[in-house]
Amino acid sequence: MGDFFTTWIFLRVCEKGTVPQDKLAEIVNDYMTQAKSYFVEYASLDKPRENLCKLMNKLIEDKGSFGEQDLGDLLYKGYFRDKSHMQDELMYLVRNNFLYYNPTRAGYKMQGRSMEIGLERYVQEICVK
Repeated sequence: MGDFFTTWIFLRVCEKGTVPQDKLAEIVNDYMTQAKSYFVEYASLDKPRENLCKLMNKLIEDKGSFGEQDLGDLLYKGYFRDKSHMQDELMYLVRNNFLYYNPTRAGYKMQGRSMEIGLERYVQEICVK
């Protein structure tokens, strides 16, 4: 949140130099719903992707990042054909700005806090049902 459009949204609801708390909460909720929607579009009705999201969420909550080695259970349980298939899925998430890959540490992190919250909301609100 820092682009011109976002700034315009806040200026549009600004009253006497401040953004009212209820309007701020509404704007934040809209952004978090949008972030959750990215994961809904990515993983809904796709068991391997859904399980990948669940595991990524747990790893991000526990450690803040993860590596391929942390995803072994998904591979061994047959959610992905082979290691290459799993790596392709991770690269898809990197290319589409869900994840950030750090080659120095061979690790993945969410691409920003809003994506982290979107993943968390997707897992809690959609996957749990």
